[in-house]
Amino acid sequence: MSEESSLRAAADAPGAPRPDTLLLVDDEPHVCSSLARILRRDNYRVLTANSADDALGVLAKNTVDVVLSDQRMPGKKGTELLAAVRDLYPNTVRLILSGAAEIQDITQAMGTGAIYKFLTKPIDPALLRANIAEAFSRAASLRATETPGFAARDAATGLPTRAYLKRLFPSLVAGARSDSGSVCMLMLRIDQYPNIVASFGQQFGEEFSRAVAAVLSRGLAQHYFLCPDGPGNFLVLTTDDDPTDRIAHIERSLDELFSRPIPVLDHRITVTASLGATVSAADEPQFDDLVDQAHTAMMTASSRGGATMQLYQQHLVKALRGKLQLESDLREAVAARAFHLVYQPQVEITSGQIVGLEALLRWQHPQRGLVSPKEFVPVAEELGLINELGGWILDQVVAQFMLWRARGLAPQDVAINVSPLQLRDRASFVERVEAALAQHRLPPQCLVLEITESAAIEQNEAIASCLAGLRELGVTLAIDDFGTGYANMSNLTRFAFKKLKIDRSLLPQGRDERSKKLFANVVAMARELGLTVVAEGVETPIELATVAAARCAVVQGYFYSPPVSPERLDGLLSARFPEA
Repeated sequence: MSEESSLRAAADAPGAPRPDTLLLVDDEPHVCSSLARILRRDNYRVLTANSADDALGVLAKNTVDVVLSDQRMPGKKGTELLAAVRDLYPNTVRLILSGAAEIQDITQAMGTGAIYKFLTKPIDPALLRANIAEAFSRAASLRATETPGFAARDAATGLPTRAYLKRLFPSLVAGARSDSGSVCMLMLRIDQYPNIVASFGQQFGEEFSRAVAAVLSRGLAQHYFLCPDGPGNFLVLTTDDDPTDRIAHIERSLDELFSRPIPVLDHRITVTASLGATVSAADEPQFDDLVDQAHTAMMTASSRGGATMQLYQQHLVKALRGKLQLESDLREAVAARAFHLVYQPQVEITSGQIVGLEALLRWQHPQRGLVSPKEFVPVAEELGLINELGGWILDQVVAQFMLWRARGLAPQDVAINVSPLQLRDRASFVERVEAALAQHRLPPQCLVLEITESAAIEQNEAIASCLAGLRELGVTLAIDDFGTGYANMSNLTRFAFKKLKIDRSLLPQGRDERSKKLFANVVAMARELGLTVVAEGVETPIELATVAAARCAVVQGYFYSPPVSPERLDGLLSARFPEA
């Protein structure tokens, strides 16, 4: 702080009226002195700083109404300084005084609300005084409209709040309108956030949000307005005369920012994002409408598997409403246990005997009819319902299997599908499996837990620990849908899997000798590892003959039986299919 500023500091004493305070920032002290001489006659309290870092130090100790900064300075540029001032002190009016050479950076900063006004060098003293006076009027208006309890900065992430962005929105739109530009609103959702909270807890989720916010802030906040919008969500706002190029630039920036794992406490987490974007001409866009549109587009991107971008279109609204209705109906169905189970036999080819069963979940919706598990199971995972639903399936299947055992009808084992989300809480899931086995007195080797190959290869300590706990219980572990993922044979030895279920996509097609050899080699390697191999999706006699020629002992598919109700299965369990 300059000597002149120190002499005036007494004005900050308790009870004294606070004078209008101006901060001048320039790396050349004589420039600050010249500007101060021009503005001193207007009775402002003038503070000075010779770098961006010095300016932030002055702002931390003083209430400043207006900042006037140079652009070219060692270290942080003026635009970087004013972006930080925008976030830290949103009611401080920010102006930049610079030459025309930096116009591109300055225009971008104005688009994010970092700069209220741009003044060009050299400037007429009278014009400078008029602009500074207008800036103080603007500061007074901001103070007058300040809402009690209004938070400009998010306590958890340190970013500006959505409320502050909404307050700033009209001035951003006005700037875009004057430049014949457009307003771009984007919403991004961290795809992994729900699973991270489910696996590690809410406190870890908050630490994760802070870490993501820090990464986004370093990469985006200088050029775009960024703020959190609920757990795992962020809003990005910008104005531009070429919105398509601007959205593409943001998408590339996110790819770069998330190309490396983000450290969170003792973990390193790989992150992807679902991005929704909407563009509006700067005539009369409404803030809440743009947020809703960006949210609709983001939800569409998320429903397609995440890690992608979707531009808002009107027809997406209908699709999103349908998804929201499905979510509501699914919550009610889980609470009411409005599901049923069917069972598909696994048949030993040489004897025609049913040696195993797979339990499959079905949902008969009262209006939509039969809803595919491929449609509702991902929604159950997203809503955090999968543990409750999976627990119900486990209890039902074990109880039904014990009824068959009591009547002497049960095959060797029965399988259920397990979501990776269930495996991320070892204590809860292992205890639930153990309790179900104990309650119904089912030998653990009779229960097969099928895990997709993608879950088996996931580098997740929680999943590895849970699989180890299940192995200790004595239940049978199986890899499901082998061939749809990386088809890596090394995965079979990591967790002592006992069964390998080969997906239909690997079944030889027609007379293709190469596909026959590939299938036979997979079967041979699995047999060498001591695994029971099950070929899924066998539907025709030709497919059955090809599978049998490869010495695959067990098949599951419509050739023998579709999935059927427990009542219909009674008749099949007491009989045998013709030998192949």
